[in-house]
Amino acid sequence: MSEGHHPIRWQEADPIMEAVEALVAAKIPVIPMGNEFERWQIGDLIFSDAELWRLAASCGLVDDGDPR
Repeated sequence: MSEGHHPIRWQEADPIMEAVEALVAAKIPVIPMGNEFERWQIGDLIFSDAELWRLAASCGLVDDGDPR
């Protein structure tokens, strides 16, 4: 693994992985759940892909694509 890269870097173009990496970089531990990583755990809460993306966007960690 390259230095400075999160171990789940296998889908670099995936926006969900971008959100995961942004949250982890912000010191928010994100744990993948399920065989296909269809859910994500942060603390006691479980998030879907869409919810995880919205969380990262609401924290200003990823571009939400909304040109307001």
